[in-house]
Amino acid sequence: MQGYAKMRFPPQYLEVLGDFIRRRLRLLEQAGRAASVTLPAWLSSRAACEFIDGAQMRTLLELCLLLAEPDRPASVQVLEHFPLTGHGALGMVAMTSPDLNAALDAALRFYPLVMPAYDIVREDSVAAVHLIIRPKVDFGPVGVFLTEMILGSINGIRRFLHQDVAMLEMHFAHANAFAVEAYQGFFGTARLLFGQPVTRLVIPKSSLSLSIATGNRSTQQQLEHQLLRQLYQLRQTQSLSAQLKHRIRDRLHSGATLTAEALAADLAVSGRTLNRRLAEEGVTFKDILGQERIDYAEFLLLGSQQPVARIAHAAGFGNESSFARAFKKLKGKTPTELRRLYEGSS
Repeated sequence: MQGYAKMRFPPQYLEVLGDFIRRRLRLLEQAGRAASVTLPAWLSSRAACEFIDGAQMRTLLELCLLLAEPDRPASVQVLEHFPLTGHGALGMVAMTSPDLNAALDAALRFYPLVMPAYDIVREDSVAAVHLIIRPKVDFGPVGVFLTEMILGSINGIRRFLHQDVAMLEMHFAHANAFAVEAYQGFFGTARLLFGQPVTRLVIPKSSLSLSIATGNRSTQQQLEHQLLRQLYQLRQTQSLSAQLKHRIRDRLHSGATLTAEALAADLAVSGRTLNRRLAEEGVTFKDILGQERIDYAEFLLLGSQQPVARIAHAAGFGNESSFARAFKKLKGKTPTELRRLYEGSS
């Protein structure tokens, strides 16, 4: 995983998380339990900033976790005071989308602008949409806290629907530190499952057409234009390996060829240039392609009932045995073992 220090997060997070920290400090002082916490100078500053970096984000999360009530999930406590507008223009785009499907599409397009620490991929099965969430960086002890907040934030759009989303499922790869009931106040009717093979949000396709009460197409389009400009600027500085991952995913989903030549052409570089620039980033084409193929196969294993042999072919493997070896090397289990584990925990 890459480091988080150079990542950029929206300045709104400083405001929202900082307010939670100061509010908890005041409550502790009023209760005669003043916490021995020294706030960093940049948290006390009211000066406007363009962004906060990954180190500052981690400090904010650590302070929230330290000061939260010990008998409730910290993620729930912060989310209760975290408006959708806390995600800036992206939150407003979600609120003004015409329906749930449009809001999810916006979240998937623009999430790198607000949460660069995660990869979020949409996969569709026959009856449901799966939003698979994978961390790109290791935030240490606060990583679980942040992951719960990410899923909770996406789930927060249901509050603007004309009716609650039925049978929504939230799968967490980590174990729960609190009873599932402790999450229900904020997470609503969602079915929460912990200790799962992957972290993901599962939404029935029948719910995608649900309209959003605050939808306004004109406002949504204006905000999307703003976000598209920001996204273009971000991609100008995005690493070639990150761009390559997106191209591989697109080709896996469409069943297109996965040769180095075809992918280099997608990125408008020669094969030699692709390999050289990847080497400069400390990665290889072979390793990136292998990881993306296995990740795609993992989704098919957990999100469909397709036979393992068919999944191996869809992921670009010539036969089931080579697929099983590659899968176990990266995931620690064979495809069959992972599927049995998931079915036994559901």
